[in-house]
Amino acid sequence: MNEYITITKQQDSISLTLNVEDCVIIELGEKINDICDEAYMNGYNWEVLINYYIENNCNNLLDGMHFDSEAGSFVIYYENTKENELKINEIRDTINFFVQNQDDLIAFVKENESEIPWD
Repeated sequence: MNEYITITKQQDSISLTLNVEDCVIIELGEKINDICDEAYMNGYNWEVLINYYIENNCNNLLDGMHFDSEAGSFVIYYENTKENELKINEIRDTINFFVQNQDDLIAFVKENESEIPWD
């Protein structure tokens, strides 16, 4: 497990929170910001980046997806169903993959930086 992602189940919803103030995520955000000045990686820009990635690579996750990000956290949530729990887990796995394989995320940002609608 990591300390930068939390999944919370409530009666009506299931959510994933990325703590963008965690040192691992701050360091990754600084690398992204070095590529693109507009990519100040607060919670809102993590939302923009992850949403852009999902829209272009796994749009099956879009149905029912909502955001509630703030400056210090990226939050994505769905209605609490088994299907949506699988979606949350897929998003968690994608974020973990990018944290563990930062060069892949950096390459994605370099390739798409002018298309990503940074906040």
